Amino acid sequence: MGYFPPMPDQTFDVLVGGGGVVGSSVAYFLSALSGPGSLRIGVVEADPTYSTSSTTLSVGGIRHQFS
Repeated sequence: MGYFPPMPDQTFDVLVGGGGVVGSSVAYFLSALSGPGSLRIGVVEADPTYSTSSTTLSVGGIRHQFS
């Protein structure tokens, strides 16, 4: 685990577990639909570099056709 700097205010209205494609998308659209500043959204990701996250390592949604 890496170093996580302390946050001055750790209260959120919504906490998203995982910052990969799905988690980031959920956080983005919640923010966009709720309006600016209306929801405090936190995203928790164990790997801040995303080098070993499941989204980076997965090829499940990619298919090569007509090679």
